[in-house]
Amino acid sequence: MKFFLTTIITTIIAISICFGNSCPDTIQTLDVISSPDGNEYRLYTNGKIFIKDTSGNCTFYQQYFDPDFTAKYVFSGNQLYFKISENELFRIRNSITDSFSHGSHLRDCIAKSMADSNLNWFTAILQSPLAKTIPEYVALRTCIFNATCDFKDNRIDFAPDPLDSTNKCMKFTAFAPTSDMITSKSSIENTALYFVENDTVQFEAKYFIKTGMPTTLVDFENQWFEGSPGMRILVSGGKLSIEMKYGQKPVYRQRPGKEISLPVGRWFHVKLRMAYRYDNTAPIKLWQDGQLIIDTIGRTLPTTNSIPTNLEVGISATSVFTEMFLDNVQLRRLQPASASTENRSTYDHVKQVKLLSPSGSSHIKIGYTIPNGSDYSFADISGRIILKGNITGNGTLNVDFTKYPAGIYFFKVKSQQKVSALRFAIY
Repeated sequence: MKFFLTTIITTIIAISICFGNSCPDTIQTLDVISSPDGNEYRLYTNGKIFIKDTSGNCTFYQQYFDPDFTAKYVFSGNQLYFKISENELFRIRNSITDSFSHGSHLRDCIAKSMADSNLNWFTAILQSPLAKTIPEYVALRTCIFNATCDFKDNRIDFAPDPLDSTNKCMKFTAFAPTSDMITSKSSIENTALYFVENDTVQFEAKYFIKTGMPTTLVDFENQWFEGSPGMRILVSGGKLSIEMKYGQKPVYRQRPGKEISLPVGRWFHVKLRMAYRYDNTAPIKLWQDGQLIIDTIGRTLPTTNSIPTNLEVGISATSVFTEMFLDNVQLRRLQPASASTENRSTYDHVKQVKLLSPSGSSHIKIGYTIPNGSDYSFADISGRIILKGNITGNGTLNVDFTKYPAGIYFFKVKSQQKVSALRFAIY
């Protein structure tokens, strides 16, 4: 479910299928990205990307995602599950706490069956000079998990704390990539998360770099979109930054002249808190050893229907031989922030938008206080609009959702290019 391909802008493949001069504009557009040559990459809710050239002609580019990817998730009661098969459901839990205190081999922390749902990690990535290609490192991973072989060069081990032998942590080792490789990786991954637009998440962990330097400390990815886009914490010039791995790859950096370098040879603590939004209004905060080093607002979701599903930790990329220890990993979903208080400059036009109906109800009631007339819409998780209209003043909006299937839905209010959103679930 991971694809090691470059992004929409940087991968222009000469093979395409022409669909005439018209873009499929009867289908709702999810995103438009302009390239330096003046072309537009237009992504639609059916998952297809078309290239619109400067003359207005459209050409099919690629199937970016399967529009039915949300069918892989089902509600039972008020709990969300991933559907492994018609008879097997795996419980989604959007929290991770791991101090790596139990286990003696990588296999001990990897979930191998439904009985291991208490474990936090589902796979490992060991892309290395001796396992360069996807088939090679997948085969290596499989035989390591089956206890029929050992690591070749890159490895992941339970190890004593380098400063306190009574504490156990996880050690990641990655050899430098050869000239025919893009990067080297030694990491573990949880692939059973489910965050959506307007969720706020917090990640934190302790790191100890013994040798070398990782390029990436942690990745938050959507496994259902081509290239697994998402947010990640980068190391550039020995300093932390945050990148949105999608489109033109916006990077959020420390203030010039105020940067703090990463230490080598001692533990340091990293904490990231961000809201998931696609409209450049998401609060993003990064701390290093308790000091706030990045405090900004930006885009954290590729599209409104994107679902961050994966958390990858360890040496998720490096260009040099690197040894790194990891401890006390925590990930949790915080309560969605109030749009009216979190970013007042963006949301002043929406004084109050509040979900009044109980969780899971199919009879939706939304209260609002909006001084100026605003357009609203209801959309399903794929981004497909199912209802729209206009509201103004004080009032309540009542909508019967009994004819719609169980799942996640969004209510959005838009006025003067400003957007506020609520998320709700139908059980």
